[in-house]
Formats: sequence, structure tokens, C-alpha cells
Amino acid sequence: MAPPLITGVPLREAVARIGSRRYWEELCPYLHIDNKGLSTKRKLSKGERVRVKQELVEEGYSKVGGCELLDMSHVELLRRGIEDLVAEGWPPTFIGLYDECWQAVGAMQNNLKQVTDGRNSCNFDVVAWHVDPSKGQHGFSPHRDRQPEDWVPRGLPHDVEATFVKDEEGNLVAKYVTCWLALTEASPDNSCLNFVPAPHDPGYYQGDVEEQDPMERVFSCRKEAYQHIRSVPLSPGGCTFHTHRIIHWGSAAKPNAASRPRISLSCAFSTSDFEKAYVLKEEARSFSQFDFDLRLALCAGQMINYGDRFLNELGPHVLRVYHRVFSSLSHLFSDEYQAEIGNKYVQLASSVQDKMEEDINATAKKPGEEDEDEDEDEDILDSALDSILSAKVKGMKGFVDDFEDIYGHADFPADRKEMQRKQRKQLPAKFFGRVSRIRGILKGQGSKKKRGGKRGD
Repeated sequence: MAPPLITGVPLREAVARIGSRRYWEELCPYLHIDNKGLSTKRKLSKGERVRVKQELVEEGYSKVGGCELLDMSHVELLRRGIEDLVAEGWPPTFIGLYDECWQAVGAMQNNLKQVTDGRNSCNFDVVAWHVDPSKGQHGFSPHRDRQPEDWVPRGLPHDVEATFVKDEEGNLVAKYVTCWLALTEASPDNSCLNFVPAPHDPGYYQGDVEEQDPMERVFSCRKEAYQHIRSVPLSPGGCTFHTHRIIHWGSAAKPNAASRPRISLSCAFSTSDFEKAYVLKEEARSFSQFDFDLRLALCAGQMINYGDRFLNELGPHVLRVYHRVFSSLSHLFSDEYQAEIGNKYVQLASSVQDKMEEDINATAKKPGEEDEDEDEDEDILDSALDSILSAKVKGMKGFVDDFEDIYGHADFPADRKEMQRKQRKQLPAKFFGRVSRIRGILKGQGSKKKRGGKRGD
């Protein structure tokens, strides 16, 4: 469900409500937003660190038993916080507003840095999950966390092995590793993680081939290949570390109302040359001065980043609210992340085109006050498109710049007049109004400074 706090209210009011620190403090009064929460000093033993590194190198993943990283009391606080957030209609990822989340991430980082010889740091790709079997929910389908289309646009070579670095012993250590922390029991009944170990996956180092699905390639040779699937149940506080190349997924949860939801927290850790940290502020990267507003902007950005997963739950109005919140502090995030969020927002908005007009009408102000909300929508689109344009100008690739590709040529207005005749409050129509301007800039026919529109002029 959509959060009742921001449902059915105009955009500006919704943004003000979500930005109330007092609201979040009262929602989870046992958590903190002042960097005064729990201390996390736990470290894996030297033997455990050696084991985790060896298994990451050899298998592509490693399991760590319960409460090796966090006290059980800390795990329980995070679980309770996510349950209360979900009860109020908020995505679990909004646990990122609280100190306890970042102390957990800090514990992950302290240990993973030692496993990766100090190379991998938190890149702020933090997401929390609440999978409820009674509602037919499940984790992600089989996938790799990163493919060449993710790193090649950033100027890295296509070669998969270039996303690993050799240590002093010649082992290939991944430049991108995810820690997945169970906050409740994770079992096959409520969607624990499953892995295809690296030695049994020809595409792990070689890369995938266009003519064959990676899963088909793994299992097509012989039926015995299915026996290599590793299901990894975890008790609360247990975690897995896995590389960006290992195929993994969440099992389809058993539709049993008696099964407890599976709650978890994940964060990615990468080398700076592979994927830059989303957040620019150095103090925030150490989590010592990661203030509320920046946390809120990151949570909102992450909901757009993973919006294709949550779109049915969010709806177009909430999507607009999240982008407005992110845009207010987007300058504190890397150019790559800004462009990625702009790109995802454009794509998500196009996918809810039919709902957009109805949603805007439902949240419109009284007659005579609608222009203000309309200006807000213009700002949201300008912000998204500016970030995409900036990425293009800086040579980054992989971002939307041709809206015919999104809507289909048949739906694209034949001329400007036809576009202008579309209802002014139908949000997707506004994308069309910017196409020719963006194309001109990208083709060298103008500059960002010369382009029309009110934003930045």
C-alpha cells in the first residue's frame, strides 16, 4: 500500500510531510536519527576472514553465522523498525533514515574491508526487504548484480575479469561485493537466497553470451547441474557475502500465512574505479555526519533506483514525491547516480502513463491553485532530464535520450501543436515537449545554456 501520510495530498504538501524529522522519530521512537545509537565494534576472527575471502574467490559467495557482525539486540531493533515502517505503508528501505541502519552497514564495511584487503568500501547502494509469504511475495528472480552494460558506460573494459583485482597471492578478488544481512529467519519457505557457485557457471568469468540465457547455459548440459544449486538459510543476524557475478535469487516463498515475513538488509561495497560511492560527502561516507536530509534523499533515490520492483506498491504520485525529495539534494550525489535516478524516473513514469493523469487529478489543488502543482511537475521533469543530459555531455552512456524508444514511434506526436493540445496535466506529455531540445543539445546543435524552459534560466 502507499503511505497514508502522503496519499491524496498535493505534491508540495506531501514533500513537506515526508521531510518532517519529528514524524519519523515518533514512528520509531526506539531508533535514533542523531548519530547516538548503538556502537558496533564486532569483527570477524582472523580465521573467519580468511575463510570468507577464500570462499568469495573460489565460490563467489560465503555465509557467516548468526550475530557475528551485530548483537541480537541490534538485529531486533532493525527488524522491529522495518515492521513498523511497513505497517505504515513505507518501503523497508526507509530504515536508512535511522542510525542503527548505518551502524550495521559500518559493521559490514569494517569486516569486508579486511576481506578485500581494504579495497572495497560502501557505495551506498543500501536496500531493505520485507517478503511476506502470506501475500505471495518473493525475492528477486535469478540474476547477476552487475553485467557489462552496467560498467562499460562508465568507461571500463567489457572484459569480465577486469572487474576483479589480483591480490598478492594471485587470487581474483571482486571489485563489487554485497553483504545480505538476515533480520529474521531466512528459509526456503520464506525466500532465502540461492546461489550457483562460480565453478559451475561458465559465464561467471567468461561473460554471458547473447544467444543463450545464463541459466540455460548453466543447466542445459546435464541434469546433474541442478545439484550444484546452493540454498543458504540464515538465522537472524546471519549474513552472506556475494560477488557481482554470481547468479543468485530468492526462493518463491511458501504461501502459508503462518510463515513469518523474511526481513533483510543489503548493502554493496565496491572499489572506486569500478563504481563510485553514490554520496559525495566525505563525512557521510564514514557515517559520522550523515544527516537526516541526506539520508532521506538517498532513501527516496533508492526507491526510484529499484522502482521497477516496487512500482505497483508506489504508484505515480508517490514516485513524483520521491523524485522531488531526491532532487532537493541531488547535488550531494555523484553525477553517475544523479543520471541513473533521472533515467529510471523517466522510464518508470512512462510505464505508468495511463495512471498518471488520474493520479494528478486526484491530488490536484482547488480550482485556481493548480498552476503551482503544475510548476512542481515541470521542475521534476526538468531535474530528471537535466541529470541525463549532464551525463551525456560528460561522455557517460546507457541513458535515455530518445523518448520514441520508450513510447513507440506511433504514439509520438507528429508536431509540436499536437503535443500542446494534450491535456496540460498529463505528465507523460511533458516528456515529449523536451525531446527536440535534448536531441539538439546531444547532437551539438546547441548548449545547455541556450536551451529553453524555466529551469536554470
